Amino acid sequence: MTNLAYKYEVIENTSKERRPKTQNRAITRRVVLDAILLSMLVIFCSFAYINGRARVTKIQSDINSTKSDIAVVQKEIDINNAKLEQIRSSKLVEEKAKTLLGMVYPTEEDKIYINSKETEQKAYAKEKNGIIEAMIK
Repeated sequence: MTNLAYKYEVIENTSKERRPKTQNRAITRRVVLDAILLSMLVIFCSFAYINGRARVTKIQSDINSTKSDIAVVQKEIDINNAKLEQIRSSKLVEEKAKTLLGMVYPTEEDKIYINSKETEQKAYAKEKNGIIEAMIK
């Protein structure tokens, strides 16, 4: 039995000795290089993600700001429409005329009626007389 154990140890030792040290160093260097590249890739992806989230947050902030501006402008439009509706109302115009300008509706005593036939005849006569006078002069 000792003979077999000895041979096994010899075989085991020879397999370890066959591997050169440079090959172990190359594998170690390759693993380190892969780890460095992987870590750089992770860092790059992290920065890209953070940058993207920052842009999305800025755009969302701009959208919220615009929505609030729209709400303010819509309130102003509603107020102006209400004022315009008041101005269009004839009752408001009459009330302002009475209070600010002192205007009142005319009574029967204030009304003057003109007969249109008499007015036309007088105007015709004046025109006729004006032409004749112009010819004489």
